[in-house]
Amino acid sequence: NNNGLAGTLSKRIGELNSLQRLDLSNNNIKGRIPSEIQWLLNLTYLSLSYNSFEGKPDLYFHQKQQFDLFHVHGNMMSGGITFTPKHKSNASSFVADCGKPAAFILTCNECTMCCNSEGYCRDIEGYSKSWIDQRLADPPVTAFIFATLVVALFLLAWVLYAYYKCKNRFSSTPSTRSPSIVIKENEYALDAIGNDSVYQFFLSKSWWGWIFAFATIVMQILTIFPFLAEAGTHKSTWQCLPNVLECIDTSDGDISPQGWSIFGIMMAVHLSKDLINGFKLINLSARQGRTCNERVRHFLGGMFLILVSTFSLFVSVIFIRATASSDTDVIKDSVVILFVMEVDERVYDILSAINRRWTDQTSETDRAQDFKNEIEELRQIVESLRLQKEGRGNNNAESQDESKNSHGLTVSAYF
Repeated sequence: NNNGLAGTLSKRIGELNSLQRLDLSNNNIKGRIPSEIQWLLNLTYLSLSYNSFEGKPDLYFHQKQQFDLFHVHGNMMSGGITFTPKHKSNASSFVADCGKPAAFILTCNECTMCCNSEGYCRDIEGYSKSWIDQRLADPPVTAFIFATLVVALFLLAWVLYAYYKCKNRFSSTPSTRSPSIVIKENEYALDAIGNDSVYQFFLSKSWWGWIFAFATIVMQILTIFPFLAEAGTHKSTWQCLPNVLECIDTSDGDISPQGWSIFGIMMAVHLSKDLINGFKLINLSARQGRTCNERVRHFLGGMFLILVSTFSLFVSVIFIRATASSDTDVIKDSVVILFVMEVDERVYDILSAINRRWTDQTSETDRAQDFKNEIEELRQIVESLRLQKEGRGNNNAESQDESKNSHGLTVSAYF
């Protein structure tokens, strides 16, 4: 190795039947790796790293060939390589360019280390121990988890609805819902979801408001999703340098309990309010006396608050466990993800700057309707009292007439 060799590797290498160890690393050998090399049944040590091999080698070594070391990283190959490891003495035993980001992806299922185009590698064996993290970072698994959460929120709303319905049925004084109570509940819902958030449009009847709110949620998820994808590739903190058989871990260290404590405090400060208010909105949607439209709006508002908050927390934990190697990394990664949580407020600010009248009208539409309902009910109450008063007056007049008639009959009978 490291002899300044150039040119291509001859196909006649397959004639070296007794060859056990081949180290041509750190040279300038070009072209394809000849397929004849896979018939060297006695070969147990192969290092072709840091050359200029290219193309698709598609090497499938015989099962009788059991390697102690297999290094093909630092090249420009893509395709697949299959071999049988004799034993995995350490993480540096079997290395290939199978990491991301990479201009050339080489599939190597038996490799213990995958390197990327930036010169860093990740420990496959070390990552396989974190099986749960690997599975959670898988998009289908993530989708299943949050679909389950949506179903759980539906069940929670149904249970709360049944509870309030039974409570109202067996109560000696069934609850009534006057317009004044409606106004207070809608104001409470608006305060819970946020007066300065585009999510408040979920409480309105404006289709454009709903479109902007849904678009904001999609934008937040798409912004956070790359962090989940990055977590799926695990952290690449190793370096497999030329002329060095053992790869080096360049990470600064592990996350301390203090780092996780800081992470927990940051998440609690930024997300607990949305989580609590989300559950309050779902509870509000289950109370008696609401229309179907109101229930849907309050439930969706609470559900989206909970989903966005839990998704941010979920991705933060997975991403930090996969990529952070120090307490400072925890803080930096948390701040970036939490910044995405403020997008709904920034979108509302932009919409207000463009057309403040529309945002105000969209926010105040339901309030105006509530006031109209309250005025209508007050009018009905006044009308009912007036009718009752007139009814009493008529009853008194009739009783007086009956009294006079009966008195006249008594006098007539007397005479």
